[in-house]
Order: sequence, then C-alpha cells, then structure tokens
Amino acid sequence: MENNIYQLRDLLSSMKKTLDKLLAIEHEKTAVLEKNSVDELNRIINDEQALIMEHSSLERERLELCGRLNAKTVSELYELYPDSKEVLGEIHEQLIQTVNEIKKVSSINKQLLETKRQLVRLIMSQLGYEKESTTYDKKAQLT
Repeated sequence: MENNIYQLRDLLSSMKKTLDKLLAIEHEKTAVLEKNSVDELNRIINDEQALIMEHSSLERERLELCGRLNAKTVSELYELYPDSKEVLGEIHEQLIQTVNEIKKVSSINKQLLETKRQLVRLIMSQLGYEKESTTYDKKAQLT
C-alpha cells in the first residue's frame, strides 16, 4: 500500500507539471485572442490538445492507482488511509489550485471568444451576409 501512495504522489507531481503547462497555454491563448491572431491560435490549440491527451493518460494511471487502494479519488483515499494525507496533501492542494486557475482563465477566454463571435455575426448581418436559417415544411420543401 505504501508503495502505491508514493507512486501516486509522483504521478500527481507529473499531473501538476502538465496542468502548469496547460495554464501557461490558457494565458497565452488570452493574449492571442486579444490580438486576433488566427494562426497563433491554431498553434496554441494544437499544443493544448497534445497536453490534454498527456493529462488524460496520467489521469487513467491515477484512477488505476487509486483503484488499487480501493478509492476513486484522492479525497476518498484520505478517508481510507488518513496517513496518506502527509504524503499527498501538498501536491494535491497544488493540483486543486492549478485546476481552479485554469478554470478562471478558460472562462475569460470563453467570454472573449463569445464576444468576438457576436461581433462577427453583427458585422455579417449588417453587411447582408448572415445566412438565414433554412427551414423545411412537412413535405421537405423550403419555407
């Protein structure tokens, strides 16, 4: 059991490094969205996708390790093995803080994207390029 706890600590540390990179990318994305650089945004999205895949792999390992310890989450692990908090507590708290920071920055990015999308729709509409939604009647004819 103790070996699994230390393996989990090392795994959480790896997850933290990946999440730190994702946080940096989210901050970079904010700057790129403000500059309106589509090429840079595409590059960032590709980098982000690779990190998400890496994190998903680490998450599968975490679930496997926790499963060996009869827990689904680190918090459950604390309940089953209170001493594990001494080994995992600090890195677990750091992970939680990083995830919360990613959520904040991601929310800002979503707002920026939505604002830009609305602006494009407004401009397209004013220029007469906005497509009207196509609807069909029961006989599959345009209405």
